[in-house]
Amino acid sequence: MIEIDVSQKVLDKAQKASDSLGVLRNSIAQGRGNKAGYVGEYCVMNYLLKNKHDVVEENTYNYDFYINTKNKDKLKIDVKTKSTGVIPLNYYECSVAEYNTKQKCDVYVFTRILYSLKKLWIVGWLPKQEYFNESTFLKKGSVDEDNGYEVKASCYNLKIDKLNLMENL
Repeated sequence: MIEIDVSQKVLDKAQKASDSLGVLRNSIAQGRGNKAGYVGEYCVMNYLLKNKHDVVEENTYNYDFYINTKNKDKLKIDVKTKSTGVIPLNYYECSVAEYNTKQKCDVYVFTRILYSLKKLWIVGWLPKQEYFNESTFLKKGSVDEDNGYEVKASCYNLKIDKLNLMENL
């Protein structure tokens, strides 16, 4: 896991993007998670830029940005961020909502962010198809037996320890 102290510059940029976005259809948090989501995206982009990746922000429904690979392909990345009150542990789960399964991305990168938005963890990544092959489907209203959480929207869950390390992206 990669721990990041979120800068004021990232917070300001995320607030501006969040204000422009408004409330998306199917938003579980009715738009309250927009800023956290943007912070996750910007922190992942900054991490990849610092690690010599060519990052291009697009922010579409299908993906947030892409990186140009060595063979000139575009690797389309969508970042999924969950808010938390604690440091994430390897057995915590990452989620992709059922209504997002048709996104045309190549890779999901998962982050956790403190409710205060001051600290974020990039917990790992997986290619989209591998994520769905390995994850468990949970229906809205059911209770996740691993943690007792009542599922707010049907989703696919996978434990953090099943993700690839960011160094391998």
